[in-house]
Amino acid sequence: MIRNSAFACRARRKFGPGPITTAIGALTSLQADFVNVRPSTLTTGDKMSDSTSRTIILGTTLLLGVTGVALIFAPVEIASALAVAEPAGTAILVQLYGAALFGLAMTGWMVKDSVIGGVFGRSYVVGNAAHACTGALILVRPALAGRATGAFLVLTAVYWLLGLAFGYLMFIAAPGARQQV
Repeated sequence: MIRNSAFACRARRKFGPGPITTAIGALTSLQADFVNVRPSTLTTGDKMSDSTSRTIILGTTLLLGVTGVALIFAPVEIASALAVAEPAGTAILVQLYGAALFGLAMTGWMVKDSVIGGVFGRSYVVGNAAHACTGALILVRPALAGRATGAFLVLTAVYWLLGLAFGYLMFIAAPGARQQV
């Protein structure tokens, strides 16, 4: 235990011995113990910063970014290519979806050089996996019903591929997925 940290020494000088300085000493000791912890389960070989995960992230970032910008600036044209009926608010909803995709793309751009098994990269993988898997499950029903256009089938296939890619990053290439011998 480290009871002689600078903060604990100043507190002892100011308040004298007693319960306050004991509590401050205990807290600074816990803080020092917490900061000096080294995770033993994550070795260098387990990090998901390999070329496969980087390729998936960069490809997804580019795909989502281009799609998001296209949906923001051409919502009516893309909705008609997907055979979406055109009620009054369709263009606004398509643009909002484009903005969400562009936001995901910017998040991907920010984590592209991070370790994907780390704190920030892991949340990116989980968020994109949830987006891709949910989208794939939503799109498969109309695609199998036989009333889907070619663009809709391509969109469904892209979502399934993204769902599989992020499932791979989440469950197979994850740092805890490999058993240490």
